[in-house]
Amino acid sequence: MKNIAAQMVNFDREQMRRIANNMPEQYDEKPQVQQVAQIINGVFSQLLATFPASLANR
Repeated sequence: MKNIAAQMVNFDREQMRRIANNMPEQYDEKPQVQQVAQIINGVFSQLLATFPASLANR
């Protein structure tokens, strides 16, 4: 978790630097969306493997 927090701080610091120098902010949303989708799919796969009886109710 410290690594994620450090990345967020560094990203915010870079964005503030860009704003202070009248440069446009950088948005990197598309790769993040794909990464989040992969994480969520992995979590659901693990949940289905852990609780296979939940498939019977689908």
